[in-house]
Amino acid sequence: MKKIFILSLGFILIFTSCKHSNTHTDKGPNIYKDNLLGGIYKAPLNERGREALKFIQNEGITFEDVTQYKRQTVNGTNHYFELTQNKKPPMEIIVYESLNGKFEIISKGILE
Repeated sequence: MKKIFILSLGFILIFTSCKHSNTHTDKGPNIYKDNLLGGIYKAPLNERGREALKFIQNEGITFEDVTQYKRQTVNGTNHYFELTQNKKPPMEIIVYESLNGKFEIISKGILE
């Protein structure tokens, strides 16, 4: 009887300690409560996304508008931008943001 009580208490403690927090700050890579870790999802362009966009511009890539923005939380954040260029097909650029806030273009290409 004592063993069953102790096991039951252990399960209760485990399950109550696994409660997911819905809080998030905008100071680094983001995990939203409704999106799975590692999944690519459409998101509003937040402060970190705007910083990644500035990084693209500083790399000398010109564009007219951002037509779509997606994010993926990995060991850092992948920022997916679909950009329109003057009289050219749209372009997709993926910018990786490391956990320490450094940006790097990891992929760019023309969308068909």
